[in-house]
Amino acid sequence: MKKKHIPILLIALALIAVLGAWIVANHNSEPETEIVAEEEVNPDDLTDSDDFELEEREEGNGIVFEEESDGAVVETVEKEASDFFGEWEATSDQGLYLYGSVDITVKEDGTWEGAITGEPLNGTWEDKGDHLHMNNDLFSFDLAFSSGGNLVMIDTDSEDPIYTVLTKKQ
Repeated sequence: MKKKHIPILLIALALIAVLGAWIVANHNSEPETEIVAEEEVNPDDLTDSDDFELEEREEGNGIVFEEESDGAVVETVEKEASDFFGEWEATSDQGLYLYGSVDITVKEDGTWEGAITGEPLNGTWEDKGDHLHMNNDLFSFDLAFSSGGNLVMIDTDSEDPIYTVLTKKQ
């Protein structure tokens, strides 16, 4: 081989070695991920189109009743059965958290119907003096008015009763 071809051959081998090293290095490395900082949202700067997105991020609606707090002792007051008649719904954070939705209609004929957690329910009710006992094969509960004037759904199936305030539908 002629001496003038040796430098060209060495340069070619060096280029092949560098190219091979570059391919191996890129093949074994993890792809770069771009870190993007989450943008803070100022509620005062929102437009109507942003309201839906804000509601999804916030937990609850801010409606809280004293009767629903942990360890609450609810004193019930005696009311006429007619005070219970009508359409009622749970609107508080506690009601939404526990059931998702509660819609109950108490009828004058001794029956009730509604939906709790989206499950359609119906049954009969009994006047127990200071509360109505709502009968159903799947879910029985009481309705009573608290000394604070709120209608409270009382789930007595657990060790500690669970109180959920219902508000009259408009």
